Amino acid sequence: MIRPQPKPLFPRPNSERLPERKAVTFIVGLKCTDGLVLCSDSSETDGWTKKNVQKIFWHEKPKKWGIAFGCSGSAASCSNFGDRLLDQLRAERKFNRRTMEKTIEAHIDYMGKEYPDERLQVILSLYSTNPRETRLYKAETGAQCLAVHSDYACAGMDVSLARFFLDSVFTGADYVTVNDGMYLGAFVTNIMKEKADGVGGPTQILVYQTNSKQWLIPMPEMLAKIDKGGFIKGSFKFADLEKSVRQFCWSRFPHEFRPPRD
Repeated sequence: MIRPQPKPLFPRPNSERLPERKAVTFIVGLKCTDGLVLCSDSSETDGWTKKNVQKIFWHEKPKKWGIAFGCSGSAASCSNFGDRLLDQLRAERKFNRRTMEKTIEAHIDYMGKEYPDERLQVILSLYSTNPRETRLYKAETGAQCLAVHSDYACAGMDVSLARFFLDSVFTGADYVTVNDGMYLGAFVTNIMKEKADGVGGPTQILVYQTNSKQWLIPMPEMLAKIDKGGFIKGSFKFADLEKSVRQFCWSRFPHEFRPPRD
């Protein structure tokens, strides 16, 4: 007997044209064993005021194919690239991965040549149900082609800290599920919000699961739980992480450090 599929924990997203905005400061994409995860911060500032804005965008033919992306760069370059790419994707009637990869590369190349002073980085994820495949890319002005990533990809002003933690804890696409990837992506985004200049606001998450065959956004209560570090007992506190790192260092070099008493 075939059991009915349970209702997904995620609502269908409704993506519109990109609004004019400042730079996306941090975005991370994870390739998982059963899909894809994109996470970003949501804070935007013009130097005087801050607000939370949408930073992840997508287009899809549900149950056929879809592309999602987030940009790091100036407001103008992100909006220009995003609007041009979304217009092109909406005109596509048939999925062809190589054609879409060339289209993305052409848009990046155009941005680099037309606006040589702009530095644009883009994290993109792609799914197809026939043939069945998922892809994670990073594109940037100045590069000749899309870079395919088999595990994770980050974009932002400085992602060294995020890459350090992901290299330490991300065990690869063959082992990490989408549900695990959401918590991991939010965890790294929280670290960047704590330590990176200009990164802040609620964490945004978009996922693709192979059994749902479409882009999905976690429900608000689930997003709140993930953003608080719901996989940890109690709320996530960066001070606890710093304390653990210090204690590890002191344990390795006991004669070099004299840790204060708690």
